[in-house]
Amino acid sequence: MDVLASLLDNHFVITFEDGSTYGKTGYISFMAAPPERGDTIELSDLKIRLQGTTAVITGAYHERGETRGKPYDYQDRFTDVWMKKDGKWLEISSHYSVPIKE
Repeated sequence: MDVLASLLDNHFVITFEDGSTYGKTGYISFMAAPPERGDTIELSDLKIRLQGTTAVITGAYHERGETRGKPYDYQDRFTDVWMKKDGKWLEISSHYSVPIKE
């Protein structure tokens, strides 16, 4: 978890599909003991937009696995915001949402 901590700004915030949010410490704790086991994790449709010392990354996220003994299959969209501080890129915000089903 030290590597993850080193990539997150101290004021990092993430918002999940269900509306729950975590700051840096809460997110690291959540990731240390995730309730699910991902067998397949894929990123696609990645786009990176740079504006000075800020990068906005958007894309699609697919994860399939098992949680509490039951299979799951997530199809999400995400937006991550990174900022270069003191010569190092840090993630400052992340947001996941469920795509609209057509």
